[in-house]
Amino acid sequence: RPITSLANHRPDVLNLADPQCDVDALLADHVPQTILFTGPFWCDRYGERAAFERILARYGFGERLTIDPLTAAGYRRPKAAP
Repeated sequence: RPITSLANHRPDVLNLADPQCDVDALLADHVPQTILFTGPFWCDRYGERAAFERILARYGFGERLTIDPLTAAGYRRPKAAP
């Protein structure tokens, strides 16, 4: 069963590997600094990348990390100024 809420965990980095995870629902509770799409999630749902990028943009993710897109995708939100 995939995780459905980040409220109790509040990670700085979220690695999504379960293809059943609902990205939008997870981010509604907590928005980490970095999110990674890996393993079965990325293999099964790569074709939804544009939709994920639209969701991530709503939560402030702007930078795509330089990871080989055949293996994973990573996105980061800009850090707030100190």
